[in-house]
Amino acid sequence: MTVKNRNHAGKLASAPRTKNKRPAVLTRKDLEQIVNDLACKVAPADVASLLQHEAELRQKIAALPEDLALLRRQLNLFLDCLRDYAAGHCEQIPLSTAAIAAAAILYFSNEVDLVPDFLPRLGKLDDAAVVSVAVERARKGLERYCLATGKNLQEVLPAARGRARSPAC
Repeated sequence: MTVKNRNHAGKLASAPRTKNKRPAVLTRKDLEQIVNDLACKVAPADVASLLQHEAELRQKIAALPEDLALLRRQLNLFLDCLRDYAAGHCEQIPLSTAAIAAAAILYFSNEVDLVPDFLPRLGKLDDAAVVSVAVERARKGLERYCLATGKNLQEVLPAARGRARSPAC
């Protein structure tokens, strides 16, 4: 649909109608789908591979800027959870929680994802959003893990939003 406007010469000119609100480039539903897709593809070998690179991942996590402290805490809890899951130290970790944790860490470790990590200040924003959604999706399993290990789940929860449903593979 077009709207007729007069140009500076007084003649009628056609201009496309624009909306005041631009749609989000990446919606919450998109983030949930990313987490679900990755979690449904995680295999035990992926978890083993992540844990072989745990020291490197923890260095990368530690290097995150202070304004991404929540992301640091979330990723460290996911790594702790995966390590304990793989080692059999905590039988309270559901398989779905391990898959979601691995998916979040795999996404974080990928340098070229939706927003490439080399972009200053922007490169980690999609990582933070995906990991935050993953924490919400794995919340019940993380509650069980934290209760069993004495860790504080409240330190990694994102600001209150609606509860996310657990994904089905």
